[in-house]
Amino acid sequence: RRLDDLLPAGLRPRLAAVLGQVGVPAEAAQHLQPWMVSTLLTLRAAQIAGYGTEQGVDLWLARKARSRGLPLWALETVGRQIEALGAGGEAAQVASLVEVVELIERNEAEPYFRSMLDAWRRGDAEELDRLMREEATSEAMAPMLAELLDRRNREMVDTIVAALQPGKRPFIAVGAGHFGGAKGLLAMFADKGFRIRQVEDKAE
Repeated sequence: RRLDDLLPAGLRPRLAAVLGQVGVPAEAAQHLQPWMVSTLLTLRAAQIAGYGTEQGVDLWLARKARSRGLPLWALETVGRQIEALGAGGEAAQVASLVEVVELIERNEAEPYFRSMLDAWRRGDAEELDRLMREEATSEAMAPMLAELLDRRNREMVDTIVAALQPGKRPFIAVGAGHFGGAKGLLAMFADKGFRIRQVEDKAE
């Protein structure tokens, strides 16, 4: 099926306009699932605002580890991430797409990304959690959000705890959006009896 077959009639021209705004051929998007189009729009809007995926801390850390000959392992697979993005079925995916389209239509993408970057720089995990959930308020998106954040957080905690064997001190990097909130990694580790300490780099 084409993407338009899954969308409300009123959303189709709006999506086409937003795709053109960020430089994505509308016809090419017709062959993608809604969650893929949402992701593509978000990445393109971020790039236009000056934020590139190549600037990600995870990639920087991976390069550093490889340059030092350190072994790398993943907390989860790409397949698991894709599974989470598809949670809630087509209704959740379309609701997510609507949120992204509206963000770009309102010209709020750049301020939103800037707010997230500012919170990240401050080490404000609670604000990051709030910002992420703020853009996922639709009831239809609840299953997707629960899978993307809450369930994956539980899975990552279990994987990390298993890696913290006696005598081993792995360096573990996780997306900052997973730290805050009542169901975030920090709260879960605290519930398991771990002492949490935030380390700040004061260097300019």
